[in-house]
Amino acid sequence: MFKSLLINKQDIKQNTIMQYLDQKKSDFKSFTTPSIQKKATFRINYLLLSTNRRQGATATGWSSAVD
Repeated sequence: MFKSLLINKQDIKQNTIMQYLDQKKSDFKSFTTPSIQKKATFRINYLLLSTNRRQGATATGWSSAVD
């Protein structure tokens, strides 16, 4: 009996968390515009490229003063 009570409590907790995350996701979508999302993806891609370049430069022995 106690085990089934525990499982039910966990299910309820998980459900509440998922609902909260879904709400946050919809809030984010409603507040952001496509241009903001485009800028964010551009910045993320730029950061990824710059870190890849930096790692590649140090791996080949061409380390810059920034590294």
